[in-house]
Parts: sequence; structure tokens; C-alpha cells
Amino acid sequence: MSNKMITADWHMRSTVPSCLEMTQEQWMELQKKVLEEVERIAVENYVDEIYIGGDLFHSENTASNECIYLLQMFCRRMYDEHHIVVRIMAGNHDLPNHSSSNIPKSAIGVLLNSYAVFNMADGRIKGCNFDEDNYGDSEMIFKHTLTIPSRDKPDFMECETPETLLQKYPKAKWIFTGDYHRNFEYHLDGRHVINSGCLTKQASDFEDYTNGVYIVDIKKEETKFVPLDIEYKFNHNGQAKKELDETMEAFVAGIKKENVTLDYVSSLKNESKNHEVPVQEQIDNWIERSGN
Repeated sequence: MSNKMITADWHMRSTVPSCLEMTQEQWMELQKKVLEEVERIAVENYVDEIYIGGDLFHSENTASNECIYLLQMFCRRMYDEHHIVVRIMAGNHDLPNHSSSNIPKSAIGVLLNSYAVFNMADGRIKGCNFDEDNYGDSEMIFKHTLTIPSRDKPDFMECETPETLLQKYPKAKWIFTGDYHRNFEYHLDGRHVINSGCLTKQASDFEDYTNGVYIVDIKKEETKFVPLDIEYKFNHNGQAKKELDETMEAFVAGIKKENVTLDYVSSLKNESKNHEVPVQEQIDNWIERSGN
């Protein structure tokens, strides 16, 4: 068999994205169903390897034991029951402080030391962790970097495009990317850039988006996007957004207090120092609550 499943950005998490209307138990059950759907697609398409290109977990704080266990059991079933190898690499969300040196302290580190979980280093195939760039002459590379189709790339945004990646890695025939949550594929002169998109819907602007995985026949150079048949119930009452806006406005109001200082920069530093929640933690909370 030469069929490979290409996927990334699973963002497994214990907390319910604020855009979804469900309990934590229902959210965990949904993630379990997603893994079962991936398993079904892999078996039906005669896949021999599954490549997960980073961001298996949403964050260090939300990678619960249950999330890790779901992934461990998924990899075990694929290997023992279907003889399918699962290969993984670390994305920016998987790495504390975005550093591969912290893998042993992370959930991705636990997973990499689990039964039937393999890394992306197999001869002509190479997948580097988020903060690494050691691809050599590999003809198939996995790179967890924000890559956007040229037609959709905003002028102000610094990111890769399929064209820039093909220029950067002239030896690569296949480049598989992650981090950008909408799927696309790009083909030029027998070379290919594939971005599989996110596996689950965790933001309000993805309500009409179709999640899925790619099935790639390396020998025939054929690709197929296979959608996931999972039903989501989105929250439309706007309460989550209202609460988020209120906390952000309160923080900004603190910076603008006249009795703090006349210097804006000093005001920002003082408010950051005195705020009951550290600024970075507060920003992380806003990101979590916005569903991203």
C-alpha cells in the first residue's frame, strides 16, 4: 500500500470551545467520535501510515489526562488492529514556550513515549518540530508553519505561501504543512504542497467549514480530501462574546486610569504588574474563551 493519511491541528483539549453549546462531557465524547471517524476513513482507504503534522493538543493547560489517553488508545488500535503506523511531530501549541527542549515536560512528550506512537523520521520522510528546520534532502517534509494560499494572504501578514516553501526546499517533492486551519492543496510541475486544515471546529467562523483529512497516494501522486461526518451545535446567543468583550474593556480601562501615571507606557506596566491575573495568562484566557 502507498496510501498515506495527512492531517494536522487536532487541538485536543479538555475545555469546551466557547463557540459550541455543549457540556464538557459532550465535548470529550465529540472528540472521541472524531478519532473514530478518522479510524474509519483510514481503514476504508487502505492507509498504511497516518501523519499528524503538529498541534495534537490545544495548549499545555488543557491537555488533560483524558485527552492523552484518547490519543494513546487511538494509536494502539490503529497499530494493533489495523497495522497502521501513526507518526507525529510537535507544533507550536504542543510546546511549552515554543521550545522543543520542553518536550519531555509536555503532553506531546508523554505521547511520544507511548506504545505505537512513532516520530516523523523514516528515511526519505522528515518532520521537524515547530522550532526546528533540519530537513536536508528529504523529498517528503512536514513543516508546522503558517502557510496560506497566495490568493488569500493579507499584505500585512508574515507567513509562508506554497510558492515560498517550494523555493525554500528545492529538493522536496511533497511538503505537508500545519497551523493554518483551512485545507488547501497546491501543485506545480510535479511538486505538491498540502495543508490539511484543522480536525475539529473550535471557532465561530468555522461553523460552515468542512473538516477533513487528505488521503495521498505517493506512487500515483494522487490526492483526495475526505470530509469528517461530525455534527456540531454552535452557540448563537452571543453571551460568550459579551463576557469576553467586558473583560477586555475592563483591562483597557485600567491602563487608562488617570491616577496611575501620566506616562502611557508606565500605566501599561503598572496595570500589568498589579492586575490580579498575569497579562500573558489573561491573554491566553481570552484566546481560550474566543474559541481559537
